[in-house]
Amino acid sequence: MNRLSRRLLIWFVLIGVTPIVAIMLVILSIGRASEIEQVYNLLTLAADNKIAQIETYAAERQQSLLALSRSPTVTQIMRQIAVLERGTPAFRRVQADAVPFLIDFARTARYSDIMIINLDGDILISLQGTRGNIRQQPELDALARVVDNATTLLTPEISNFIIPSGGVPPRLLDGPQNRPPSTLSPTERPPLPPEFSPAAYLAAPICDDNIIVGV
Repeated sequence: MNRLSRRLLIWFVLIGVTPIVAIMLVILSIGRASEIEQVYNLLTLAADNKIAQIETYAAERQQSLLALSRSPTVTQIMRQIAVLERGTPAFRRVQADAVPFLIDFARTARYSDIMIINLDGDILISLQGTRGNIRQQPELDALARVVDNATTLLTPEISNFIIPSGGVPPRLLDGPQNRPPSTLSPTERPPLPPEFSPAAYLAAPICDDNIIVGV
């Protein structure tokens, strides 16, 4: 089992297997050997099945993100926006032109947000309106780490999962510092994760002529 599967399995154990463990503990207190063995077998089978599902899901997520990062459209977006001064009319035009493609991909792949980030950590595009530099905001530390891993290992990477107390990942909330692109209304943005559901960041390198230019 790879490290990603192990991390995801921990979440499965916490969320899906805990009730079964509780039942097993009750049976243990009763001391009925046959029922203990039955619950143990049930728990083992459930874990094995979930491991297979987790590995399939993780592989699909990684391949989906890799396909996006390698698409000519994303490469062209990065090539255009990287040379523009942020906040200028030309910069906003590239953002606006990129939104339809990115939001269509986000809805199809069921992503809550898609960001394009340069190697300095500046967020150039975010469907949910996240702004600033990921390395200068403590609440984006998990994103910064997974971005660094992706650019170092040259592979799609995933962060540890979190269950945010507010129901959505940090910086996906509307606020005065975190407004979405003007071309995107709240109803047009990808839906946020269900309340209190596990969420994670994924990152994949964007290359232009075999040179990493962003994530």
